[in-house]
Amino acid sequence: MTRRNHFSPISSPRRILDVHTGTGVWMREVSDEFPECTFIGLDSRPGLYRSSVMPSNCHWTPGDIAEGTPPGLEDASFDMIIHRFQAFFLPASSWHYVLTQFRHLIAPSGHLELHETDLAIVSPGPMGERVNEWLIQTCQNRSIIPSFPRDLEGPLVNAGFERVRRREVPFAVGKWAGIPGGMMLDNIRGILTGFLRDHLVLPGLVSADYFDSTVQQWEEECEKLRSCVHVYFYTARPNPRYTLEENNAC
Repeated sequence: MTRRNHFSPISSPRRILDVHTGTGVWMREVSDEFPECTFIGLDSRPGLYRSSVMPSNCHWTPGDIAEGTPPGLEDASFDMIIHRFQAFFLPASSWHYVLTQFRHLIAPSGHLELHETDLAIVSPGPMGERVNEWLIQTCQNRSIIPSFPRDLEGPLVNAGFERVRRREVPFAVGKWAGIPGGMMLDNIRGILTGFLRDHLVLPGLVSADYFDSTVQQWEEECEKLRSCVHVYFYTARPNPRYTLEENNAC
């Protein structure tokens, strides 16, 4: 398990983009490390962002990178871009486009960092097995490949990045592991409620009460069994020999 907020060896960054920032918790923590840096949190869900508790150097802007670069984000303007836990919201066919957008936005000496999980719960209990089954079923219906985050080196190179490094880390899920485990639990809960719930409840495959009860029991199971998932951390740098024109032609 890692207690680091990032692996990229950044020093004195001027601008950092946090894609799908959610509540902004990552920006809030890293802004203490770089108080002179301007942080931009990009998200299409304004209700999640907690502006009242954010430092003055953190800002929220609306948008979904999978639908195009939002206005106001200039090419080659970010010293670091971080993209976390979005594999269950992106069909495999969308990854190249999203990574290409990052290649446009990142500065020539910038750093790209991805944190993703396949959400396969290690040694799950009965509720964990049920959640895993739901995820597999829903991903198949939406052309999402849960295992895709395990091998992003090729897509990163094809999108114009180099010096790609992959780290696979077993990551604790639950408050039993302190703040990192609690944050991972929050991340997974967000995937389950933001991705899985609607695709099971709205078509009537399961009731809302049954879904919510299962997730609650799964959270209790994580504490009891000290559950883990595998998280894949990628760092990469823009390839200066790869032109944006080539990238657009892919």
